[in-house]
Amino acid sequence: MDVLIVNPNSFFSSTVDLLNAQITPNLGIAYLISSIEHEHRVRLVDTTFHSENFRQYISGKIKGFNPDVVGISTLSFNFQASLKIACLLKEILPDPDIPFIWGGVHSTVVPEAVLSEPLVDAVCIGEGERSFPAYLERLKYKEEPYGVEGIWFKNKEGKIIKNSLRPFIQDLDSLLPRPGY
Repeated sequence: MDVLIVNPNSFFSSTVDLLNAQITPNLGIAYLISSIEHEHRVRLVDTTFHSENFRQYISGKIKGFNPDVVGISTLSFNFQASLKIACLLKEILPDPDIPFIWGGVHSTVVPEAVLSEPLVDAVCIGEGERSFPAYLERLKYKEEPYGVEGIWFKNKEGKIIKNSLRPFIQDLDSLLPRPGY
C-alpha cells in the first residue's frame, strides 16, 4: 500500500511564534514510519518550515504519489491547521474516498472530538507502532478494522466503533529494525 504521513507542524502567526515553536523532529512519526516502511511505500509531508507556502509544498511533495491511506499526526495546538491540510489533501488527491487516520497526542487525549470531524475516518489511540500496521493490513484486504486494538473508526454506516485500547509496548527494543533490514 502507498501511505502518506503528514506532520502538520506549521501555521505560525509570526517569527516570534516560529522561534518559540517546537521544531524538533517528531519521533513518534519516525517510529511509525519505521514500523511500516518494510511492507508499504511511505511518503512523509512535514510542513514545519513551509507555513507560508504549504499549499505549493504539499502539492509538490505528493505529485505522482496516489496514497491508499493518509495518516496525520496532530497536537492540540495545530489541530485546526491539520484540518486545513486535510481539506487541501481531499481537494488535490485523485480519490476523494481515501481514508484519513489521525494519530498523535490530540487524537489520543480527545478521540471522540477528533472523530466528530468529517475529515476523520479513524484515530489511532496511544502508540501506533503496532496498531497502525494492523489497521493497514485490514485496509489492504478492504476490511473494516473491527477488533484492531488502539483504533477507533467510523464504520460504513457512520457509527463510531471503539475497539479496545492496545497495551503499552513494554519491550521497546522490539521496535528496533530487524537484522538485515
